[in-house]
Amino acid sequence: MLLQKERVPQSVLLTGGTAELRRNAAVYLAAALECEQPDAPCLACRACRKVLDGVHPDVYLTESGGKSDSVRMEDVRRIRQTVDVLPNEGSCKVYVIPRADRLRPEAQNALLKLLEEPPRFAAFILCSEGRAALLPTVLSRLFALSLGDGGEGISRKQEEKITGICLSLCRALAAGDEYALLASLAPLEKDRLAVSRCAEMLGETLRCALTGQGSDEGALLLKKALSPNALLRAYDVLAFVREATERNANTSLLLCLFADGLVSLLPAGVH
Repeated sequence: MLLQKERVPQSVLLTGGTAELRRNAAVYLAAALECEQPDAPCLACRACRKVLDGVHPDVYLTESGGKSDSVRMEDVRRIRQTVDVLPNEGSCKVYVIPRADRLRPEAQNALLKLLEEPPRFAAFILCSEGRAALLPTVLSRLFALSLGDGGEGISRKQEEKITGICLSLCRALAAGDEYALLASLAPLEKDRLAVSRCAEMLGETLRCALTGQGSDEGALLLKKALSPNALLRAYDVLAFVREATERNANTSLLLCLFADGLVSLLPAGVH
């Protein structure tokens, strides 16, 4: 059984479901790692209760914050500084990142070194709405568990439509064409889930452009047309849009935020 301590992978990725479900599952898994009883997690022993109450000294939750709601680079640095220190009272140290999809590329690369060679007494639990939010190199170091789609999903036809919209957005950004950019977003006007998926998909294209790992048209266009700083700013825009989506913001407002953020990336004088 996966929850037996000796069989729990050191690096786990929880995807799907709602943000609350992913967080709760991460805490449950952390309790299994710290549980003092054979059938973990018992949810009744001293260690389990501390984890559930958020006061266990060896379980660390890294929250996102700030204007862009990104997980800060300093948070990852703090993990790297403390990870080699032995646990205070538990059998291991557990680092939980409830919003791993808010990790910027440079933070993911810094975390990658820990995931490749973690101390034997350290475990990492990352939560993300989907796999596309993480770099391929990071994904390759994680044992992925899906919690389902939370009752919502994107059909294949919708996915193809959103893929086309993302490519149109990339072309518009590369050409500095504000009108084309706004026209590309128009089909998303009444579909909050499609807005979120579009932001996620475009974020993956941006990561490919930043890291040079993508060979698709959109990534190549953005890499050539936008500076690394502009690509990072675009990532912040998308993170903000997705966070607002999860808070059930009005879809028209979401599109305004989406559009304003992308337009701000165009060269001065174009918009």
